[in-house]
Amino acid sequence: MLSNEALTGELYGFLPSNEQETDRGLQQQHILNRPRKHGKKKLLLILHGKRIDECDETVRDAIEQIRADGHEVQVRVTWDSGDVDRFVREAVELWDTQSYDTLVAGGGDGTLNELVAALLKHDAPQHISIAQLPLGTANDLASATGISLHPLDALRLALDPANIHPIDIALVNGEVFMNLTTAGPVSEVSSKGMSDALKKALGPAAVA
Repeated sequence: MLSNEALTGELYGFLPSNEQETDRGLQQQHILNRPRKHGKKKLLLILHGKRIDECDETVRDAIEQIRADGHEVQVRVTWDSGDVDRFVREAVELWDTQSYDTLVAGGGDGTLNELVAALLKHDAPQHISIAQLPLGTANDLASATGISLHPLDALRLALDPANIHPIDIALVNGEVFMNLTTAGPVSEVSSKGMSDALKKALGPAAVA
């Protein structure tokens, strides 16, 4: 459980309504008396470039279905390191004309963490919500909170204001993290040095 001193900020994330409290570094509760927008939504979906080749047509079909339902989905695909930060910075700078209801991280826990860190870094509007389209190796946050691994279900979750919860964000040694941190010898072992092929072969064991 994080101490209050470790908490540095709060964002609003889309999580299933029946999710119970957890002590995995993520603390959440229902928002009370908070005005919510109804009707059509505008999403900015930031997709991890390396995950695109691994995705089947279900991701594209899910996006097209959400658009067919009348919602607006703008897609940005990362290519270089720092692209998530750049996309978020551009969204914040153009907020007056490109106001989004929700920013969606299409990738794993690392992609979501980058998005959150960028939002805090660039002083994004406090009312913005974040969501995840789980496309990672382990999808630890999605698994812990019950976010569907099915693309269409995950995006529909990101559209339902009944599922908005406040999420505390932690800062350790200058690094933002959402749901998991390690200490001791295990922290020296990282999946970052693994090839994509090996991570795909090992699955969740790559980051266990």
